[in-house]
Amino acid sequence: TFGHPWIFKEIRHYLDTGEELPDLSISEKVDLAKRHLALSLDLKSEPRGIFEMRRHLSCYFKGLPDFKETRIRMVTTLDVNELYSILDGIKDKYAV
Repeated sequence: TFGHPWIFKEIRHYLDTGEELPDLSISEKVDLAKRHLALSLDLKSEPRGIFEMRRHLSCYFKGLPDFKETRIRMVTTLDVNELYSILDGIKDKYAV
């Protein structure tokens, strides 16, 4: 489930309907990543909540073109505001 926490929803939908759900949009992934980050911060506080989320967040966006620099910034920052800004930038750059 690393970077793909919505898999359980996909499995449930498939078992109920026999149909696969379409992939989440980048915008939906960013919104989910922000929610996941907020929950982690509520549970663990800073910087531990950020540190534990970094490995998950990079997987959310695996396969995006020209993502290396963004991924490096995302997995090295310990500043929550910068991390939210990086996520907003992903949405701005990659959302259709």
